[in-house]
Amino acid sequence: MLKRRRETTFVNSAGALGDKDDRERKQSLERSSRKNGLTRLEFGVAVITFVFVMLSTTAVVRITRGKRSDVKSTDSKQIRGSMASISIEHNDISISGVPLPPPPSPLPLPQQLLSRDADFAIVTTDVRGNLGPASVLQQTVPGEDWLKDRWQAASDMHGTAIHGAHWVQYVFGNFRNPTISHNDIAKEPFVRVASLVLDWETAVSNDYTIQCGNHSLSSFSREYEKNNSASFVEWETVFDSTKDSYTIDKWGQSPGVKQAMPLHILHNVTLATMVSSAPTCRVVRLWIRSSDHGWGVSLWQVDVYGWKDQKSMNDTHFKSR
Repeated sequence: MLKRRRETTFVNSAGALGDKDDRERKQSLERSSRKNGLTRLEFGVAVITFVFVMLSTTAVVRITRGKRSDVKSTDSKQIRGSMASISIEHNDISISGVPLPPPPSPLPLPQQLLSRDADFAIVTTDVRGNLGPASVLQQTVPGEDWLKDRWQAASDMHGTAIHGAHWVQYVFGNFRNPTISHNDIAKEPFVRVASLVLDWETAVSNDYTIQCGNHSLSSFSREYEKNNSASFVEWETVFDSTKDSYTIDKWGQSPGVKQAMPLHILHNVTLATMVSSAPTCRVVRLWIRSSDHGWGVSLWQVDVYGWKDQKSMNDTHFKSR
């Protein structure tokens, strides 16, 4: 009996201890549960507070136009906050220090072939030469006759050069129209020159300049009627073959020589790709300083590409005489 009582006591003691452990575990779990619940509550409150702060705060937007660093209320907006920073300056955009791609550049306007319009362009040369007249240089469809469809600064069929430098020039405007008065002429458009294609025969030059003449069209028309001269024009050199780059295409075989020499040597000259950067001209002149082979220089075609510009002849940049 004593032994059983002891066992019973032992069992009862173990049960009491087990109950005590259960109660302590339950209390610990309840405290943990209350603590976790409080943590979740605090976290939720923190999130709500953070979102509210984010919604109530704003970014700083600073717009700087040109090179000016000051910001005026008429051309900028400022929003202060601590979470974001957006900066737009000189077309460079960044958000929090991360650069964004610049806005796309405007597409260039398609170039027009200005020089073959006989109603808008007059072509002249300093010498007649022994082959075709200056007008062959602006044929709508370039000719192929070796004798009739090219201009040459030579005095005979041996290609003997006419001494000195030579020029080919285009005058742009509608002043050939007899119904246009001098007042109307003052409103005629200039041209903005983008590129030229010089189609040389084998009597080529690699020593020339392209010049832009700006002057009063009415003055030019009067001078042109007198002596077909434009020596009074003030010229600006926009291209020099000895300094500036250009591309060359060659094809054909010249029948005037026995050795292999091309019939066409094309010089592709680019002055500008955008209207805003193209030189503005009333007259475009090819000034040929020398010939490469000693013959009189010869050209099939001189094409001028660009855009008509509606700038008035009364612009103070252009001088009249």
